[in-house]
Amino acid sequence: MLRGVDLVAPAGEITFVVGPSGAGKSVAARHAAGLLRPDSGEVLVFGEPVDALPERELARVRRDCAFVMQGAALPDGLDLRENVALGARARGLPRREALARADALLERLGLAEAARRMPSETGPGVRMRAAVARALALSPRMIVYDEPTSGLDPAAARALDALVLELRREGIGALVISHDPVSIRTVPDTVHLLHEGRIHLSGTPAALQASADPVVRQFLGGLADGPLPEW
Repeated sequence: MLRGVDLVAPAGEITFVVGPSGAGKSVAARHAAGLLRPDSGEVLVFGEPVDALPERELARVRRDCAFVMQGAALPDGLDLRENVALGARARGLPRREALARADALLERLGLAEAARRMPSETGPGVRMRAAVARALALSPRMIVYDEPTSGLDPAAARALDALVLELRREGIGALVISHDPVSIRTVPDTVHLLHEGRIHLSGTPAALQASADPVVRQFLGGLADGPLPEW
């Protein structure tokens, strides 16, 4: 549950929301995507109140602010090519053009050889890259990632980090929900640490690393003892 969170994720930058399990990280991501609506306050995406928009208008905003769900969430009945094409179809492209865009994105992300495989026939790293390709097929201005490196091996996780940074250089910002300590140290411009539903501390990765705050030290250090609740 979130309690009065005031957070800005500037377009063109990489903003991380981090914290222990149950702190409200994924809830924040779902509010940004319009999948949840707040009990009070407002959620603005590119200046539009997504908490108050009807579903048709909300779909339009989601095309500009794409959402990559934890675990990729690719429909099992479609191969990777068709999954990626879903994003282009949501942008209004006819099927042939959508498939051509999917082919180009899969090639770019090193997935051309896996294009005709079903999600169940691929590993988690491939599925996550395909989910990012599907988001890119929307031609978004920003992407919200919910725990994108969760379940990935270290090499796949670092490759995904590099992709998020590459997209930032192209002007596609990111709001990333994460508990990956390597990603937190190396990827974001700004980090917001949630604790008990509130923003406990905000700053650059370097500022968090230098902080003497006991919540920050326990979270970043993976320590068993401290103010954070036990599992």
